[in-house]
Amino acid sequence: MLKMAFKRTKSFFLAVSASSASAVLGCSLPSPDYKAPPIIEQARQGILQADAIVDGKIVRLGGYDYRAKKPIPVILKVSKVFKGPRLSSFSLRIPAGGCEISFHRKEKVRLLLSEANGSWAAIEHLNLPYPIFGEASEGRIDYRLPYARALDEQIGFPRSLDTAFTPAGQ
Repeated sequence: MLKMAFKRTKSFFLAVSASSASAVLGCSLPSPDYKAPPIIEQARQGILQADAIVDGKIVRLGGYDYRAKKPIPVILKVSKVFKGPRLSSFSLRIPAGGCEISFHRKEKVRLLLSEANGSWAAIEHLNLPYPIFGEASEGRIDYRLPYARALDEQIGFPRSLDTAFTPAGQ
């Protein structure tokens, strides 16, 4: 009986610490907002809020260098700039707990980027629609592909056939 009580207490503390960690880190999946604007309006707002919009290829994945005790940025080699500075590559930050998009090496992507103090990031709320995708039983629908198409339409330039339509999210 004592063992069972310990297991319950342990799982309770794990659940509380996990929920506290997401709150402290500032990133957790939002609940769907069924009053969210239409996908076309979300795309328009994303384009207006983005500091840069680029097509490119991921040439280096990011991470954390534990020896040097510093983050390793993702490197995006730019093939086309639609908005923002005319750079040949972007170094994308991945802060701990940030709501950034994950990438695959050599993946071709179209990204809406946000800049803060000379540091760039591909933040989820610019690159993925809201409401976020989820279980159909919960009434959530995956709007990533229609959002990507709306972005392309508003930018006025279609993606190449080998460019990802939906960046990886959390």
